[in-house]
Amino acid sequence: MEKVVVQRIVVEVADVAERYFRVLSAVNNLGLTDREINVLAYISNEGFDTRGKRDEFCRINETTLATIYNVVSKLKKMGMVTKTKSGTKLVPVFEFDYKKDLQLHIELRHGYTANVSQTNSD
Repeated sequence: MEKVVVQRIVVEVADVAERYFRVLSAVNNLGLTDREINVLAYISNEGFDTRGKRDEFCRINETTLATIYNVVSKLKKMGMVTKTKSGTKLVPVFEFDYKKDLQLHIELRHGYTANVSQTNSD
């Protein structure tokens, strides 16, 4: 039987959504920028369903609507958000209550590329 290392880490954070998207980006090597993580966290906590919400985000984060539209466009291409008639929303896999505690189970498994070629040098 293989040996498995189990670690339990409990961290108190101010914004569960922001930390979740940082972990998600790191584990999946997504390379999300701070601004992209801020947008995802804001959408999950407050929503982007009105112009007022987008303006509030811009004021809090000292950015422009143009920048936010570019970020949302990139996140949409990545499949993390979707645009609906009622505004920009997280895709269903990311939709849950970020105001509650969150427990993640992450398994990091060894992987390798099985495409090993063998040549004969006769």
